[in-house]
Amino acid sequence: MTRLVRTMALALASSILTTGVHAAPLCPEFTSPDLMPSKYRKLAPVLSGGSTDWIITADQMDVNYVPASQAQFLLREIARQFEAKGTKLAILMAPPRPLVAGQEAIDALGNNPEEFDIAAVTDNYNEMVTMVEAAGIIMPNLLAVATGSSEIRQDFYYRHDTHWTPAGAAYSAVALAEAVAAANLPSFSGMTPTLPDFSGTSETYTENGSLALMANKVCGADISPVVSGFPAFDNQHADLLGDTLGNKPKVILAGSSFSNRYKRDAYRVANAVASTMGANVLNASVAGGGAIGGIEGALLTGLVDKDNPPALVVWEVPYTEGLRSPSTLRQLLGALALSNGKKMAAGRTLDTSGKTVISLANTNAELITFKLPDTEIEEIKVKISFEKRKDMNLKLRRKTRVPAELRSDYWSLSLAGMAKNKPVSATFTYDGARIGAGAVFGF
Repeated sequence: MTRLVRTMALALASSILTTGVHAAPLCPEFTSPDLMPSKYRKLAPVLSGGSTDWIITADQMDVNYVPASQAQFLLREIARQFEAKGTKLAILMAPPRPLVAGQEAIDALGNNPEEFDIAAVTDNYNEMVTMVEAAGIIMPNLLAVATGSSEIRQDFYYRHDTHWTPAGAAYSAVALAEAVAAANLPSFSGMTPTLPDFSGTSETYTENGSLALMANKVCGADISPVVSGFPAFDNQHADLLGDTLGNKPKVILAGSSFSNRYKRDAYRVANAVASTMGANVLNASVAGGGAIGGIEGALLTGLVDKDNPPALVVWEVPYTEGLRSPSTLRQLLGALALSNGKKMAAGRTLDTSGKTVISLANTNAELITFKLPDTEIEEIKVKISFEKRKDMNLKLRRKTRVPAELRSDYWSLSLAGMAKNKPVSATFTYDGARIGAGAVFGF
């Protein structure tokens, strides 16, 4: 970081302080990625104000959530493949924090991009929900829930952490149950979703807050932890790989840190879903696994068994990752294909140089599958070259945080819908030194 960059950022912070339009950010470092420690650089610029105001990071300020045509096609295929397994897919996506905070709160924060229009982004988010439902997937609009009253808006999110509160999780579970009831799924016939008792239990949860920690590390700000009570739930969920699901409808919850914080369901999402739906919920969520880790693991390790399918799979997707990524959707379709019995043909060895190029001409391949029994990598880049269109760049990702019971040797990428553009080759790029012994691929 140069002296000039720091001087410019300090001047910007000073101008924000003196205009009177916004509050001052917690510190000048929040105004620019160039001033932030490398650990937090991608989160800047950061919106902030006083110690009780919202902290909102740059990755939460997306303005477009609507899937493009390729992603819409893939979502329809994903819905169809789940139904072929005898189960229904639902998506549970916590709404963007800035939209829940509201325009007035955003405008009051320091370092606010004044062009961020809550109403326009809300319309865009709502359009995304409509598109997902049209694809045949159950998706309650949790933004409408979170902003439905001043009380819910106040309680839905922590101001100094990226996650929902136990109350936010409970409101979301009720909305999911209502959407499932509206879908008339036979397994949930007669279900009447009801709010849990929000007078809570004697148990409390203390959230120190990841954003509060960042503010302390970067700005020296001292933000107090928030203590929340839990709504009262019936204790009906099952632990991962539990075998005591009983006779109630089986639901698999496969999500991210919203449903598995600190390697446990800190916000009791599984309890909330189980209580509001009268179901037994197996929680296969992965803290730090991103959008794909939990649901891919559930599929590849046989939890979504087509011979004994769950009534519902709930894919809890972080809004910061969203449903616009063809890579995520194609990886999910690949996992579905393998879980439905698709076998990999005789494997060809991956080059230890870290780059392998193959021909796709005349193969009619619908799936590229990798078997990596001894790998330490988290990503494979795949470039598909076509005869009639520009290259398509995709990524297969699997975080090392995915636990052993949800890990598989197989990574798979669907090529669904590509044949019309005549793919001619695929280039795989990866860390050759860490790919591991026995690394092969096939169709």
